[in-house]
Amino acid sequence: MRSLHKISFVAAAVLSAVVLASGCSGNSSPSHPTGAEDTVGQVGLQITLGSGVVINTISYTLTGPNGFNQPGTIDVSNTQVIFKSLSLPAGNGYTITLSAVSTDGTITFTSTPVTFNVVAHQTTFVQVELRGRQSNQTGTAIINGTVNVCPQIDSVVANPDSILVGGTSAITAQAHDVDGVPSALTYAWSTTSGSFANGTTASPTFTGSLPGTAVLTLVVSDGDCTDTWSVNVNVAASGGGGTGGASGTGGTTATGGTTATGGTTATGGTTATGGTTATGGTTATGGTTATGGTTATGGTTATGGTTATGGTTATGGTTGTGGTTSSGPTTVEQILLQNKGAACVAEATATDDNGGCHDEIAQVDSITGSATAGAGAGTSKLQLAINLLECVLPPGSGTSCATANPADCYCGTDSGLNCAGNTSQNGVCKSQEEAGLETTSPSTIVQGFGDPTKGGGVANLVAVCLNANGITDCL
Repeated sequence: MRSLHKISFVAAAVLSAVVLASGCSGNSSPSHPTGAEDTVGQVGLQITLGSGVVINTISYTLTGPNGFNQPGTIDVSNTQVIFKSLSLPAGNGYTITLSAVSTDGTITFTSTPVTFNVVAHQTTFVQVELRGRQSNQTGTAIINGTVNVCPQIDSVVANPDSILVGGTSAITAQAHDVDGVPSALTYAWSTTSGSFANGTTASPTFTGSLPGTAVLTLVVSDGDCTDTWSVNVNVAASGGGGTGGASGTGGTTATGGTTATGGTTATGGTTATGGTTATGGTTATGGTTATGGTTATGGTTATGGTTATGGTTATGGTTGTGGTTSSGPTTVEQILLQNKGAACVAEATATDDNGGCHDEIAQVDSITGSATAGAGAGTSKLQLAINLLECVLPPGSGTSCATANPADCYCGTDSGLNCAGNTSQNGVCKSQEEAGLETTSPSTIVQGFGDPTKGGGVANLVAVCLNANGITDCL
């Protein structure tokens, strides 16, 4: 008995020495060998099945001399030991072949042909071995794998790493990919504030837009995996332009002249006090200016108010020529002197190295051109800056906002610059910010809050500087 991996069993063909003395004579069967007409033997098959092998049927084929051929089957479903008796004519050259299949169809049994003779009055033993082979129970898996070494960023350098608002920094990154697959390296830059030129290259140019620390982040990819690196750039409030001139002194109105007539005096104003012209009114036009007097020059022009009415015109003299009708403040110094006093002006106009905001104030005073978009379109950028500063820094102690921080004056209860992604901006200076920055888009306002090309941008830089340097006489 062989193991299940090479399953086989033995079928012993027992040839009985049985002579059928039936006295048969005469015609012989066509299947009987010549010379064996009256001599018939029996073949006894004993089949023993091994344990663990389930076979229901064994097929056999008997061939012999003179064309003898006898196929058949043996039922082995109910027992493991089978006896099968076959009657065969005596003769030489018989061959038997066995075959079977297990019930689960996984094992096929075959035997090699075994030759034997049937001899009258003798018993011949023939051993037949069935060998079984199990069909292949395994399959083949072909696994195709790829190997990719992820890219690596070696360095990111910002030069310089400290700039002014509106200034630029050259960024240089170095990265490598050992295997260079599956695709060439790509570069993607992002920042918490500011913008990039050539932002998909290894060497972009960064432009700062807001005071503070801008975090620049690079992501390098080979198309399969990535590497990331961040670098900080410090952005300071920017300034520029010349220095502010000193306020002029009041002149003396000539007497004996004739007051110009025919102009229209603005109504609704408040009588000017203390030498300061009320703001917001309309200067009378159409009259004839008297000659011969001296008009005060260099005074402080108030803005945003109403022209004073009810004053007393000088009599008996002649108003000087060449003077300019006062229409409100035209410089930051005039606003600070008018609204906050001389102490504020002295501190604010000190150089930046001495804790002042000289450069930022000069940048407002030197801005030129008019707004091209928004509610302030057509208005000079200087006037829009003045309007915003008067809102943030009104007359008297305190500001229009919780602090002098223009971000709070724009966002309101959504403090800081955290209101770019919503529509809840409710600061008291929202309209002045929108006019000065020439847009109503919150995200654009936040990105360009310190834009030195906009009236609102340079005004914000002044307010931020006063707040950052703690110039309390102006707050």
